[in-house]
Amino acid sequence: PTRRSSDLDLRALQETAIKKYLKDYVRTRVVAHALEAKLEKEQKDKIEEAIGKMFDEYVDKLKKDLKVTTKTEVEQKLRSQGTSLVSLKVEFRYRLLADEYVRQKSKKPHVVGRQEVLAYYESHLADYSYPEKVNWQLLEINFAKHGGREKSLALLEKVVDSLRRGENFAKVAKKYSDGPHAEMGGQQSWTKPDSVADVKTADMLHKLAPGEVSPVIHTTDAYRLIRLSARKPAGRHSLAEMQDSIRRKIEEQLQKQATQEVLVEVYQHASIESSFLPPEELGPPADYAGPSPATDRKSVV
Repeated sequence: PTRRSSDLDLRALQETAIKKYLKDYVRTRVVAHALEAKLEKEQKDKIEEAIGKMFDEYVDKLKKDLKVTTKTEVEQKLRSQGTSLVSLKVEFRYRLLADEYVRQKSKKPHVVGRQEVLAYYESHLADYSYPEKVNWQLLEINFAKHGGREKSLALLEKVVDSLRRGENFAKVAKKYSDGPHAEMGGQQSWTKPDSVADVKTADMLHKLAPGEVSPVIHTTDAYRLIRLSARKPAGRHSLAEMQDSIRRKIEEQLQKQATQEVLVEVYQHASIESSFLPPEELGPPADYAGPSPATDRKSVV
């Protein structure tokens, strides 16, 4: 029963892996064939020559990655991993051809203008807003560590007296605090006041002026003093700050849309059958955004 169970588990894993990569496999073949169908023999010969050179460059990179010096050694390494240079080149070729077809067909002479950028900015104002943040120090005297509230009060009096005499808050915190980062003078990272769990502390962080030390804050398990180091008020990034990134985002959306249109058209003219996926799952992949950056810099035509 155990062997039978293991075999079933292995088969299930294999089928999951096949289904996962089948859509990408189908995409590269369908789109590559669409490119090949429109090429003359002379063009095909040039493309095969270009692909051969690019694959040689890829093999040189593999040598470095695999820490070997010859093509034979690369082949041996690949065979130990269940693949080969021949199978890699087949996949490499299909991917280059598919990317080239998509690149050619999805080019749209569309320059994203200021009005589009402005419209996007105004419809995404929340994305460009940022909350108030404070940089602060905490000095905390924990009741449990000092034998209860009364004994902690005696220590608190020493703390308050030190601060009244003008001692540096960080120095006093290093000496007396039980709170986070006491060894750093109680210095906390930039924080949104409302993200602080204790309501009294959060409220005080809203009120203090930079450089001001709070009155004693009584929490359920400690006495606290806080000092506000600096405050960044809530605000919003301006259009001037964000326009370049917005333009890039719109261009990416347009490119993805154009790519999807190309895939839909190609798939409509293709006949695809699979024993692993039902017909409704054999359509153009919705999450494919276009040629990968690695091949986007080169053209095989």
